[in-house]
Amino acid sequence: MSSNTRPHTDKDYSFESVPLYARKTFWSMFFIMLGFTFFSASMSVGATMGNGLDLPEFIFSVMAGGIILAIYTGVLGYIGCGTGLSFDLLARRSFGVAGSRLPSLLISLTQIGWFGVGVAMFAFPAAEVLHVNPLLLIVAGALAGNFIHAGIASINAMLAGCICYLVYDKATRR
Repeated sequence: MSSNTRPHTDKDYSFESVPLYARKTFWSMFFIMLGFTFFSASMSVGATMGNGLDLPEFIFSVMAGGIILAIYTGVLGYIGCGTGLSFDLLARRSFGVAGSRLPSLLISLTQIGWFGVGVAMFAFPAAEVLHVNPLLLIVAGALAGNFIHAGIASINAMLAGCICYLVYDKATRR
């Protein structure tokens, strides 16, 4: 091995384009993205909308929001798929190193808030039903955050474990 080459160690390709052989399949990404829609805050907003609107208004609101989100994420996904670059690297190419800090910071804060709100919205009702301290469930949420920090492969492993548990739980309740 020459002194100019070193083994690739960043499995998430944070600082380079993802090579074609390492890109995720459609179905792998589909189930991860589908998991984002089953978010407690989204369900809470949906329930509030469902209670406050009549059926045609509710369907229109859900469809309009879905179309806007599909266009926005579809364009971002198309660009990312074509280039193999992450959001941060696309922002760096578009706005330069200094200019990319703002969109990267906003995405980071959004994701931290998304995860924090999700954990809290699950922890407090679940703690009430299970008769445990909500802090225990918040700690469990922090542990789940370690899976997210470790990358996509660990998220897939966590999701597989959750699905296996849910299937087992459903089968044993009959």
